[in-house]
Amino acid sequence: MANTKIVSKVTKEEFTDLTASKEIRVSPHAFFRLSDPQREQFTKQTLINFFQHHQPVFIGKQANENYSTFYGYQQHYLRIVFAVKEHYIEIITFLCIKRIPVLEHD
Repeated sequence: MANTKIVSKVTKEEFTDLTASKEIRVSPHAFFRLSDPQREQFTKQTLINFFQHHQPVFIGKQANENYSTFYGYQQHYLRIVFAVKEHYIEIITFLCIKRIPVLEHD
């Protein structure tokens, strides 16, 4: 769990620089724990659309060098964890959460 801890905030400008003009891929791991009804609701294209067309309310860098974006979703947040590769972005996993993390030094 410590590896996935958010250690720093990423600005929207930094996020845009990291992700601009890169193909978005979705890891098969992203859907590993979903039930069949959840798989119908959250498809690869759903995640890609959130990532490309919605404004994150918070972006953070994790201790393991991956990133997390948080989007308003219904009455919760959708957390999308992704890795920045040389030529593409890989969505590793996602989950619905109730709160956005608070950094200890904020």
